[in-house]
Amino acid sequence: MPPLVGWSLPNECRRSCHDRLVVLLEVAFPPMPASPQSFLARFREAIVTSGLVTTALLNAAESEARAAAGGTDGGEAAVVRATLKLLIDRGKLTRQQADQLVAAMQSPRDRFEEAALASGVVSNRDLKVAEADLRTVADLTSLEDDAIARGLAEALVKNEVLTPFQANQLLMGRKKLRLGQYRILDQIGRGGMGLVFLAEHELMGRRVAIKVLSRKKSNEDSEQAFLREIRVLGRLDHENLVRALDAGYDGLVFFLVTELIPGLDLNRQVKRHGVLDEMTAASVISQAAAALAYAHAEGVVHRDVKPGNIIVTDEGEVKLLDLGLAGSMVAGEKVELNRIVGTMDYIAPEQLLDPDNVGPSADIYSLGCTLYFAVTGKPPFSGGDKKEKAQRHLHTPDKERPDPRDLNPLLSAAFSDVVTNMMLKEPTDRYQTMEEVIDALESWRPEGLVAMSREPGDAVVRPPVPGELPNGSAGPGDSNISRDEWVLDTDDVLPQSDSGTGLGPPGRDDALPELDSLARHAVRIGLTSAVAGFAGWAVVAIGVMSLGGSSVFGLWPVLAGILGSGLTAGGMSLAVMLRSS
Repeated sequence: MPPLVGWSLPNECRRSCHDRLVVLLEVAFPPMPASPQSFLARFREAIVTSGLVTTALLNAAESEARAAAGGTDGGEAAVVRATLKLLIDRGKLTRQQADQLVAAMQSPRDRFEEAALASGVVSNRDLKVAEADLRTVADLTSLEDDAIARGLAEALVKNEVLTPFQANQLLMGRKKLRLGQYRILDQIGRGGMGLVFLAEHELMGRRVAIKVLSRKKSNEDSEQAFLREIRVLGRLDHENLVRALDAGYDGLVFFLVTELIPGLDLNRQVKRHGVLDEMTAASVISQAAAALAYAHAEGVVHRDVKPGNIIVTDEGEVKLLDLGLAGSMVAGEKVELNRIVGTMDYIAPEQLLDPDNVGPSADIYSLGCTLYFAVTGKPPFSGGDKKEKAQRHLHTPDKERPDPRDLNPLLSAAFSDVVTNMMLKEPTDRYQTMEEVIDALESWRPEGLVAMSREPGDAVVRPPVPGELPNGSAGPGDSNISRDEWVLDTDDVLPQSDSGTGLGPPGRDDALPELDSLARHAVRIGLTSAVAGFAGWAVVAIGVMSLGGSSVFGLWPVLAGILGSGLTAGGMSLAVMLRSS
């Protein structure tokens, strides 16, 4: 073989080989997309560009923030938060300026990750694991930033780091997922003034219900009513009253912690599973009457007895809740509200006339209306607006009061008499104590508890009434606070299914495109590896031939490349399938 010294290819051949080599390299190794600027880099650029802080001051604050943070698990977001706090504390930035800077530079993904880390529920490691999981099923470079944020949220839910409710809150930028020692897991309802959350004590692991004042309803009167409920419930202890476990004040929020009662309120029970028979109704109402008898003995009148405030477990145990409107008969504890309180479908006539001076008889009337609902599926004076209902409570003669047998012919005359006697217009004509109510129901009350039907039945559907809000609640601006059954507050949380198991924020359908199946994803990896391998072999082969090697000699790297490509593609595909299994 002649020596290669001084040997060269013609210019045309060299240009042809060069052009082919460039094309092959572009196919095999497409240019990588530019890496996006880090959160910290964007923060530095935004704050320096704004002219609010010099580079020297920023560097000094950032260095001090890093030193103070040490090894904390907060990532770049923690450094940015600490730097901003230092600049605010030293008067270099106002809080409004800091908020504007952060809002201007943050992407949806940044906001989600910032909220997640600030919540204290998600660690930096949790986010990295979620991102790695997301990369196995999606090409992040092809997704919009808000889609990545939702994808991370779904991965964190799948990894059981977050609940669906927590993920929704963080996607909206809400960072507060703790109240005192309790971690908020879900929202389970709301009333006229308060929101109710499912929570877990961080040390004990015990799940509880936490009631807080709605921010939109919070004022001096509502705060005083809430504090009154905390104090009243704190000194009451009865097996049929929901028990208060704790109370506190955190982040300008008052909260009340109670035992978590598994079950349905009587309103939902009847609407979902049908009306109660006489024995079941007698058991439920007798237990509620026992709780009210105890409260009356302690000087407390509930003033808002209704189906939505009576929780019944699967086993038939009753818990009475929501003493937010309770009035005290104890000297020195009485508070003048100077307004009508209660729910219009179940309110006693004397409570409409003199709301600040009602006694136990008002609760007997409301419990009678509740019993009427339990066996008929409708309140006694349903239909019409608030004023019409009030007039019927006040002025309907006793002989014309609704007979539950008109709606439920299966009821006995004796049982119907108990119901109507509880709802007589004059307080002195009714049963005078809850003990008398319990005695009147004795004939139908079993010795033990009656298990509740939780199978779908012929639920009672109440037809809509013009001018009336659901469940007989008051209209806008009315002094009668609507406090019916617990329902999700769509103004405070994103809509979720009744089971609370789905992560369904608005626009979720646009968040992530349909992901490829594992097989398609594995094949795509294999083909990409094959193309890259072939390009590499072609480069080697062209190089060998350009140096004078024979075509046979140039075939060996191609054959070796084919084997390497197969092994590489198969290994990468197997790794993807194993990771996703």
